[in-house]
Amino acid sequence: RKRAVRDDDDDDDSTRGFEPDDDAKTDDDDDRCTIDGQDNAAVTDVFDINDRSSVTLKNLVIRRAAADGVNIALTGDTYDPVRLTFINVEFSDNGDDGIDITTDDDDNVEIVFRDVVATGNTGDGIQLTVNGGAAVASYEVTFKNVVATGNGAAGVNADTPLAAAGSSLVYTVDESNFSDNTAQGFFLDAADINDAGDVAVTITETTANNNGGTGIELDDVAADDDDDEVMVTIKKTVANGNTGHGIEIDGSAEDVHFFTAVIEQVTTNGNTLDGIHVDMNSDLSFVVGLDDVTANSNDNRGVFIESSGDLVLPVVAEVVLQDVVAKDNGNGGATDNNVRIIENNAGASLDVKLVNVRTSGAKDGSNVFVEETGAGRLDVTLDGVVANGSVGASGVQISETGGGTLALHVDGKVSTSGNSDDGLLLTENGQGIEIDPSLEAVSGSGNGGVLARANGVIVKA
Repeated sequence: RKRAVRDDDDDDDSTRGFEPDDDAKTDDDDDRCTIDGQDNAAVTDVFDINDRSSVTLKNLVIRRAAADGVNIALTGDTYDPVRLTFINVEFSDNGDDGIDITTDDDDNVEIVFRDVVATGNTGDGIQLTVNGGAAVASYEVTFKNVVATGNGAAGVNADTPLAAAGSSLVYTVDESNFSDNTAQGFFLDAADINDAGDVAVTITETTANNNGGTGIELDDVAADDDDDEVMVTIKKTVANGNTGHGIEIDGSAEDVHFFTAVIEQVTTNGNTLDGIHVDMNSDLSFVVGLDDVTANSNDNRGVFIESSGDLVLPVVAEVVLQDVVAKDNGNGGATDNNVRIIENNAGASLDVKLVNVRTSGAKDGSNVFVEETGAGRLDVTLDGVVANGSVGASGVQISETGGGTLALHVDGKVSTSGNSDDGLLLTENGQGIEIDPSLEAVSGSGNGGVLARANGVIVKA
C-alpha cells in the first residue's frame, strides 16, 4: 500500500500524497498534529507499517485516508515481542478501518489504546486480527478512555484466536464508549482457541448503545483444556437500544474447563434480542453471577443463561442472580421470559439462586423460567422474588425434565400475582420434588390458575 508522504513544495498536489491541513495540523487545545489524506485515492493508508515490532503513536489526528487510517501488518517474520501504543490519537473518516492491526499468534503481543477516538470510518473503528501459528504466545490488549462510535462496521472488531497450547488472551476495557456503529459496538471473536491457556476479559464503566448489532459481543471466549480458566467480568456498563443483544457472552469449547462470568451494575434495556445473553453451548463447568442488573423492555428475554452439550460426566453449573430487575420483556412477540435459565448437559446438576429478583409483565411466557433437561439434580433457591403479571404463562416456572431431582428451597418471600396461569409451577418427571422448608412464604393473588402447583397437583390454592 502507498504511504502518505509529506509534500511541502508548491506543485499541484491533487494526485500526490496527503497535504497537511495548515489550519488543523496543530490544535492549540490538545496539541495534536493532524495528518489529512483529503480523500485522495493516492493515499491508501496514512501509515502503513510492516517492519517494526515496537510502534508508538501519540498526539495525532489521522483522517480521510482512502483506505485505513493506520495499517500495521507484522506477519511472516518474527516480531516478538510486539508492543504497540496509541495515546491521544484520533482515527476518523477514513475509507476503511480507522486502524487495522494484524499479527501472528506465535508472537507475544501487547497493545495499548489510551485516550483514543475512532469515529466515522467506513469500516471498523479499530480492527485487530491474529493469524494462525503454532508457538506459545500471549495477547494482551488495553482500552482506556476509548471512543469508537459512528463507524460503518463495528466500533471494535477483534478477531484474535490463539491456537497454541499454553497461550493466553487478556482484554481490559475501561471508561470507553462503543455506540452508534453500524455493526457491533465491541466484538471479540476467539473462535479458534485450541488448548489455550487462561482467558480474561474485563470491561468496566463502558457504554455500548444503539449499535446495528449486539452492544458487547464476546464470541467463543473459552479455553480448551481442563486445567485452564476463563474469567469474564463486566461492571458499571450500559448496553441499551442495540439491534441484537445488549451483552452476549458465548463460552463455546470442546473439553471440560471452568468458566466464570461476573456481571455487576449493568443496564441492558430496549434491545431487539436479549438484554443479557450467556450461552455456554458446550461441555463445561461454569459459574455465572449477576448483581445489581436491570434488563427491561427487550424484544426477547431480559436475562438468558444456557448451557448445552452432550457430556455424561458431572458438570458444575451455578447461576446466582441478586438484585436483578427484569420487566416487560418479550416485546418482539416471541414466547419469551423476563429471566430464562436452562441447563442441557446430560450429566450436569444445576444450582440456581434468585435473591431479590423483581420481574413483571413478561409478554408471552413465565416471568421466571428455570429448567434442567438432563438427568442431574436441579436445586433452586428463591429469596425475595417478585414475579407478577405474566401474559399467557406462570409467574415462576421450575422444571426438571430429564429424569433427575427437583429441589426447591424457599428462603424468603416469593410474591407472584396477576399471572395468566399459576403463580408457581413445579414440574418433574424422574426422582420427585423436594420442597424445603415449605411454601409458607409464597403469596399472591389474581392468578389465572392456582398459587402453587407441583406435577399437576395443587399444593397451595
